[in-house]
This record gives sequence, C-alpha cells and structure tokens, in this order.
Amino acid sequence: MKENRKIEELCRRWTDVVLRRTFHNVGHFVRSTGLSMSQHSLLGILRHGDGCGVREIAKRMGITSAAASQLVDRLVQGGLVDRTEDPRDRRARRVRLSKQGQAFIDEMVERRFGWLPDLVDGLTAEEREAVEAALPALIRAEGNLPPLEHHVAPGQPAACRGPTAAPKERPRPDARKPGPARRSSNRKGNK
Repeated sequence: MKENRKIEELCRRWTDVVLRRTFHNVGHFVRSTGLSMSQHSLLGILRHGDGCGVREIAKRMGITSAAASQLVDRLVQGGLVDRTEDPRDRRARRVRLSKQGQAFIDEMVERRFGWLPDLVDGLTAEEREAVEAALPALIRAEGNLPPLEHHVAPGQPAACRGPTAAPKERPRPDARKPGPARRSSNRKGNK
C-alpha cells in the first residue's frame, strides 16, 4: 500500500502540472479571442459529434435554457456555431460547430498543449523511455475506472454526452441554520 501512495502522490503532482499549464494557456487563448469562458465551454460541448439542442446544452452547463439560447445566439452571430433543423424532429433546432468554430477549437487544443514539446525536449533519453512506458499503463488503468456520469436524454447524439455541471447542493429540510442560539451537543461538557 505504501508504494501505491507514492504513485498516487506523483499522479496528483503531475495532474496539478497539467491542469495549471493547460488552464493558463486556454485562459490566455480565450481572453485573446474576446469570448467568455461560458462561450468557450459551449464550444467544447459541441466539439464532438453532430451537435445538440439548446435544452441539452443548458443541462450540460447547469444554466437555464434562456441563458443557453443567449450564448448560442452570440456564437451564431460570431460565426462559430450554426443552428440547423433536427432531421428527427423538424420543430427542433440543433446547434453545431461551424467550420470557423471547428478551426477555433483546433487552435485552442494546439495552444492548450503548446508547452508539452518544450517539456519533452528537457527530458533525458532515459526519462523519455520511462515516461513512454508509464503513461500507456495509466491510460489503460483509467479505462478500468467507472465511467463518468452522463445525463443524456435517450436518443441524444454523442456531442451531448459527457459530464454535466455538478448539481447544486440543497439543504436538507431537517437541517437547522447555524446561528448564535444554536448549541452543539458535540462540545466537551455538553451531554
């Protein structure tokens, strides 16, 4: 078990590096384009598959359908997404990346990992071999983990699949609000 803790700690440290560098680069890229992080998130949702509806976008982002519709409107005006008729339901509209939107996402992905070539160049031959041996094992092991939770309506295409925003925690009906009059029975001396 002690060796597992060492590997877990190294994985945590590596994850911190990847997240810090990635978010830094993505943040700079998004700010340079004038898009909001919400608009960027919506483009990320549409990145794979054949698009999805505004309600599903709202559900994935944890926002109202009206707010999602406004985000879509701004991205349509900017030429990054298109609204098209849903072939399964002519009353419904699907939101998809436009060619310009796909080019935007492709550039963002390149910038997201732009620091990796310099990192790899700084490794010795032995270190590169060790990384080349270890990372595929981690990728395979991740495949054995339980799948990420998906909240997708039956029949929704793959673009809408994926984790949604975390649900907001609601207070339990029996929970008391903290206040000066509330006394804890867990304190020493209280029974």
